[in-house]
Amino acid sequence: MLLIADNIQLARPSLAGALAARNPAPLQELALRLERKGVSALDVNFGPLGKDGREKAAFALAAIREVTALPLCLDTPDPLVMEAALKAAGKGAIVNGASLEPKKLESMPALAREYGADLICFLLRSDGHVASGEGERLSVAVELVNAVEKAGVPQNRLILDPLAVPLIWGDGLAQAREVASCVALLPDVLGFAPRRMVGLSNLASGGGPKDKRLFIERIWLAMLVQAGLDTVLYDAFNEETARAARAARLLASGGVFAWEAIGRP
Repeated sequence: MLLIADNIQLARPSLAGALAARNPAPLQELALRLERKGVSALDVNFGPLGKDGREKAAFALAAIREVTALPLCLDTPDPLVMEAALKAAGKGAIVNGASLEPKKLESMPALAREYGADLICFLLRSDGHVASGEGERLSVAVELVNAVEKAGVPQNRLILDPLAVPLIWGDGLAQAREVASCVALLPDVLGFAPRRMVGLSNLASGGGPKDKRLFIERIWLAMLVQAGLDTVLYDAFNEETARAARAARLLASGGVFAWEAIGRP
């Protein structure tokens, strides 16, 4: 499993202030802390960067690249910021991401193709809304995969995300079940086995007791792995969820078992 930490969010005050002052230290310290957590990649969520967004993105990525060689997942809807980030990130970048929304479909696959990056594909409708159920998610997947392949992005560079929604939504429980089912059915529907990702923290967003939120994340992660999930975006500082993710990765690996791979409580 590819374990992607979602903790680098440049809009957070501590990182936004460091970025405005062109101080690389907070970014670098955070990246190193996450690498020590055993993650596979780092998601960098740029947020709104203002008029000098491209320069800020390039500075942030260069700072992170000085201290870690982990793959970087670049999260911005702005194609100009994305291109600046791709130039600074180097090899192993992931474009986060494309969907059937016209602006994203026009720009993000082309950038992924040009820079040889992997591409996360969100199973959103063209109007930007979450698909209403398993069938619609699968229909969106077929349309989106066809579109990005026509744009020149090969199947082996695609990561499909059926999109988790908060459990507190009126249909949150049904959606959680349908996401897991979609993860399982995508290979049969598409005719090949794509990489499949879920943003785990979306499930319990919107409040609730922290211990219960983290517990439900871990249970759902086990369901998703059983369905075929191989990539997860998660908060690497939620240690119990991180341990569950490492255990799931170990059990899915088929390699040599060692208790140490799961980590300490």
